[in-house]
Formats: sequence, C-alpha cells, structure tokens
Amino acid sequence: MAIGVHPTEMQLLLDLFFRRSLTDVVDDWAAPHHPVARTPGGNPGGPAWTDLANNLTVLDFNAATPDFLECPAADSVDLNFMAGPFSLAIWIKADVLGVAVIMCKDGTTNGWSWWVDAVLGEMNLTTFQGAGTTQTSVGAADDVIIGTWRFISVARSLASVRLYTNGKDVTTVAPTHVDPLTAVGNKFHISINDAEGAGWFDGQLWRPRVWDRCLPPEEMAAIFAMERSLFGV
Repeated sequence: MAIGVHPTEMQLLLDLFFRRSLTDVVDDWAAPHHPVARTPGGNPGGPAWTDLANNLTVLDFNAATPDFLECPAADSVDLNFMAGPFSLAIWIKADVLGVAVIMCKDGTTNGWSWWVDAVLGEMNLTTFQGAGTTQTSVGAADDVIIGTWRFISVARSLASVRLYTNGKDVTTVAPTHVDPLTAVGNKFHISINDAEGAGWFDGQLWRPRVWDRCLPPEEMAAIFAMERSLFGV
C-alpha cells in the first residue's frame, strides 16, 4: 500500500474531488486521470461550482439548463466494465426527483447505467446485454431524498450487485447479472443518459468515484463514517 493512501482509496479509477476550476475541465485525482468536462461548454459552462457553508466545493446541476459531465469514449475504455468487479459512489442532494442518471456508460442495448427512480427516490443499477435483455438491481425508497445529503454507492462482483445508502445495504431486488455488451464506443456520463437527451439530475453532487474492485460492506460503511461530518449527516 502506498504511504498515506487509505485502504478505501485503493484501485480508484475515477475520483472527481471537485476542486474549483476556471475552465470546463473537472480534475480526476485517480490514475489514469480521465479528461472529464463540464457541459454545455463555455466559460463558465456546465454545472456550477458551489461552496457549502463549510467551504466544501460541490457541483450544482440544473435540469432546466440542462448540464452534465462527460468523458470521451476513447478516454473511458477502462470504465466499460463488461466483466470483472467494480464499485461506484457519490454524495447526492436532489432539488427535485425525476428519472435521473447518476453515472452511465451505456447505449440502449449495451453497457451499464446507475440511475434514480422518479417516484420513490430508489436507485437502480442496470446492465444491458442486447435489445430487450437487461438486469436491474434495485435499492430502497428514499435512497435519494429532496433537500437531504445522502451517500449512495454500488458494488458488483460477478453476477451480484449490491446497493448502499449511507453505508448500509439497501438492496431490495437482486437479479443475477450477466456481463453487459461492450459500450467501448460510448461516452462516460454523469447526470445525463448516453444520448444526452434525458435523465438530467437536478441538485448537488460531490466526489463521484469509481473503483475496479468490489468494495465490501465494511468499506462502504467506512467511507460514510469518514465523510458524513462534511454534510452534517
């Protein structure tokens, strides 16, 4: 283990720590440093840099604009996840509920998508094996609550996908997942679907992370415990 690296940070593929930038680029603090852009373009462009009362910088997304983050397909091949373990995590505070994409690298028949239900606020992880062939793991009602900061996360190992809210397993539907078809030609998105025409998130996000390993329940709980004071949770 590298000196000064916490165990929960091992094998991070993407870590958007949201350091304020004067450009449209969002710095990735994990190797290999994906070029993630705030869109629509322009300076300033995309979701707005916003400082909380404790001076923590988050990004504020507006579905009426709409705005989102993206990484080109050629630079996000390692986020494809056809096979093998992976984990996703983010802090989220919604202004409104809707069918909102948290993160995705998918099309209509390939890849994967992590999204929030419009009515119950439950999160879902869907994998696509072709036209009409998908599996969706489902969390619980109130995974995402309007006006409340929540730490939500996903961990996949082989056919199993587990979903967590504030470090606790909330999985209510757990199908047997099959490796998705390759989405190598698709961009990686946060807060919008692959077609960039729907799935916009409205609210604030902090520190999207992706690992190329399946984080166990104790690590999900540890991350929540370390960071909850930042949001008064």
